[in-house]
Amino acid sequence: MEELYIGSGVALCHRFRRELGILLVNERKKRNLTLEELCEKLTLKTEVVSDLEQGQRRTNWAVLCRMLDYYDKWMTVQLVDLDYPKHWQ
Repeated sequence: MEELYIGSGVALCHRFRRELGILLVNERKKRNLTLEELCEKLTLKTEVVSDLEQGQRRTNWAVLCRMLDYYDKWMTVQLVDLDYPKHWQ
């Protein structure tokens, strides 16, 4: 498993964006929407939504909020236990 707590938190940020993207793609597919259909409904550029779903670039919070509103969803964050020791001895 990758180290999540390196100096600047880059790996943690990448993992967050990756996992968020997976959740967003799953939600869109659950509603049988293509990327293009979703973007048309929300009047958003496909590149912007695609980047968010693929975990690329910085998280666009305004776009995320529009998507969550459309899906009638709310996002929560939780802390979970690591399945391996943080510091190997």
